[in-house]
Amino acid sequence: MLMSDLSFRIKSSDGTGFYTVTASRSSGFVKISCDCPAGMFGTHCRHRFDLVSGETKYCINPNQNDLAELAAMLDLTPLRGVADEIVALGREADHIKRRLAALKKTAARIMATGE
Repeated sequence: MLMSDLSFRIKSSDGTGFYTVTASRSSGFVKISCDCPAGMFGTHCRHRFDLVSGETKYCINPNQNDLAELAAMLDLTPLRGVADEIVALGREADHIKRRLAALKKTAARIMATGE
């Protein structure tokens, strides 16, 4: 059982600062908070999502035991599956964007040359 909050320092998007992401468990529920502006308003923030999805490259000196404990906490919630689906859909969207850009170039070439 988690006895205290887990805290992680995550680099800001511009890399000049950091935000603190805190995970806490109470009565079987896991709450993930971030002190960035988006996190303070309860909207999607990269800092929380990166940790939940297992992305740690933006963590500042992460404690591996805390990361393992966070993963174990999340495995008991539906959040892990939701995060996995978001990551998969993001990859699919990136693929679709690249394919769309290629088709637009082909269409432009055909319109310009008739070929």
